[in-house]
Amino acid sequence: MRTELPEGSRRVRRTKNMILPILACGLLPSLGLAQDAERNLAQELANPIASLYTLPIQMNFDDGLGLGGNGSLYQLNLQPLIPFELNEDWHLISRTIIPLMHQEDVTGPGREESGMGDILESLFLSPSETPDHGWIWGVGPAISLPTATEDVFGGDRWALGPTAVALKQQGPWTVGVLVNHLWSLGDNADAYNGTYIEPWVSYILPSETTTISFSAETIYDWNTDQAAIPLNLI
Repeated sequence: MRTELPEGSRRVRRTKNMILPILACGLLPSLGLAQDAERNLAQELANPIASLYTLPIQMNFDDGLGLGGNGSLYQLNLQPLIPFELNEDWHLISRTIIPLMHQEDVTGPGREESGMGDILESLFLSPSETPDHGWIWGVGPAISLPTATEDVFGGDRWALGPTAVALKQQGPWTVGVLVNHLWSLGDNADAYNGTYIEPWVSYILPSETTTISFSAETIYDWNTDQAAIPLNLI
């Protein structure tokens, strides 16, 4: 879960992202990285629902938080991606986000908090082959687990809802959008009702070893009518 912003506060995000390919499910024909294999691997790493075991590690820095606008938040996201082949036509991709957080001067001057936030687990059912129209897509459920070690890092509630992703790759470019909507469950059924939308575009540099990405995240809370829109350059 994310810290809500008071009206009028500023927010600046600096993001660093590293993706570790753990196992490239038959993607590389040999250990030698030929040019085509490098390009294919770079495209797979730009696809959040690729049939590729990966461990993306994302470091976010948010500034201008808290009532006085002097607070800052460091958030390290571990995002293991695990594909499962259901049959020759479909596969299921598990995408987990585990946030590790540290913030200063957000809840008050001189105050610091560190710990883990709520884990978000998403499952995407996706075609094994790219359709003729070229759009890669996946749909499924998303669930937020109440794993936060500090109250300020989570909502102490379970939340469930649908999620979907769609993207298209052409040459070095990838454009896509990821969305989910979560409702809190149980006794806290009215506690959270939020939508997350993340459009992104990425470009593989001519070296084919570096990818630049830009994304805009919209987090909208329907109960409070508040939104946060961090911009990320990776």
